[in-house]
This record gives sequence, structure tokens and C-alpha cells, in this order.
Amino acid sequence: MIFGSHPDLAIAHEPRFLATMASKHAQYEGKGRLDVDRFLADLYSVGNFRRLGLPKSDVKAALETGGVTNFSDAVRVVFELYAQSKGKPLYGDKTPLYITFLEPIAELLPETRFVHLVRDGRDVTLAYLERDKGPATVAEGAFHWRLRVTRGRESGQMLGEGRYREFHYEDLIDDPERVVRQICEFLDLEFQPSMLDYTGTSETFLTEAKNPDDHQHLTMAPTKGLIDWRSEMTAKDLALFEAIAGDALEKHGYARASARPSSRPVVWWEWARWQTRRVMWRIKWILFRKPPKRGPEG
Repeated sequence: MIFGSHPDLAIAHEPRFLATMASKHAQYEGKGRLDVDRFLADLYSVGNFRRLGLPKSDVKAALETGGVTNFSDAVRVVFELYAQSKGKPLYGDKTPLYITFLEPIAELLPETRFVHLVRDGRDVTLAYLERDKGPATVAEGAFHWRLRVTRGRESGQMLGEGRYREFHYEDLIDDPERVVRQICEFLDLEFQPSMLDYTGTSETFLTEAKNPDDHQHLTMAPTKGLIDWRSEMTAKDLALFEAIAGDALEKHGYARASARPSSRPVVWWEWARWQTRRVMWRIKWILFRKPPKRGPEG
């Protein structure tokens, strides 16, 4: 919301399609041309992308008239259309899932820069537990957070500081202008004070969001303490989280707080349960993802 409030920058909220399409980009290319129909079929099969509101006929026309021959340029055309729909020249994509796909995205789109906003995993886990999807236990939250931040940093180190930068969520809350200025500098984007006055557009965002209940705090200015593991996480849960992800906490600048982490057998048992649930998530996603609704434009 902050960066989407910049007068020159349109931020797409979690379109997610690059996570599934980047790894098979070669399937859309062949003999010096782009398979437009196949590209569009996969693009519009992603429900999160469809919520951006781009008519398929407009995307198809832009791809065909623009002489697009490869996946990378097709992605650029899609985002350019989205930015144009918002009356802005620049575009970005906020999709946390991409943290495990940075390298293929970076290779396909060498102009991209990645901002990794890291939050204390104990607070992240509590936030997940407030929702009805995603990690459902403290252990799952710990494994999930540890995997994501570790993969993100490993990929970022390969990309280098010119393309990848980490910032802390807590610093953003404590001093929004300072951190936003730092991110703008990294992106070669001029800071605008209006970026911090994003709450005026939050109602519009919430009407378009897939899960508006997950984003109700957007109606407020950055506020400290809305979730705080220090007062909300039990000693037992804290010990379990830190036994699983304490090393990742420390690597990202967060101190451990539990005097007695959970035992190794408990951690291994929780790891096995988490891996089983990950497999089930994947199976459910494959079996039950919804195909795009067919309208007048196909």
C-alpha cells in the first residue's frame, strides 16, 4: 500500500503467476514465437492474477500486436498493462511466495530488484494462527518461516546487493519514513511524502482483496504491538519455535528468549508432521484449484 501510493508506481497485490509459470517458461516459446493461447490459458487459470481485473482480450491484443516472441517480454507486457490501468508508468509485484523463486525470476527478468521485508518469525507465526489457512500450529509456522527467510537470503546473496536487499518489518513500523526512503534509494525511486498517507486508499483495496479480513490493519497508520509474541506466546510454544527456528532468528538479528528449547525428538516429530502437511497442501492445490470462468472473451 505504501509503494502503491507512489504517483509513478503501481503495485500488483499477489498475482502469484510467476511462481507457477516461470519454471516452465520454455513451454510458451518455440520457433521464434510465443504461444499466446497457452500463455493466456495458464495466466488466467491463476485466480490471484484474475483479480487484477485485466481483460483477457486486452492482454491478447497487446501480445499479438506487440510482436512478443518470448515469455519474459510477455510478462513485461502484462505488467505494463496493469500499470497503465492505474495511470502509472512503473510497476511492481508484492507476492511473498516469490521468496522461494527469486533465482528463476531474476534470470528471466534481469531488470528486477527484490525487496525482502523480514519480520520476527514468532510474530509471523501468531499472525498465521489468527487465519484459517496456512501454517496451523506453532511448529508449522516455525518451519515455514525458517524455510522462507533462509531461501530468500541464500538467493539474495547470489544476486548481490544491487538486486536484493533486506529490511526489517519492525524498523518500518518504528520509523516508516526512514525505511521507505532507504527502499526508494535502492529502487532508484524518488521518495514522495504521499507514500506514507496510504490509508485513504485502503477501503478500495479491501473491496478488491481476496481475503479482506486479513488486511484490516491497512485502515490504520503503521502501528506497533498489534501482534506481540512477548505477551501472546506461551513459554511452551516459544520453546518449540526457537528449537526449530532459533538459528534463523539469530541470523536475521532477533534474539532468542527461551531458556529451555524443546527436545530434539519433539522437533523431529513436528518436522515429520509438517512435511506430511506440505504434501497434502500440494495435492489439494493440484486437485482443487479452480479453473478460470469462461465469459464472452473466452
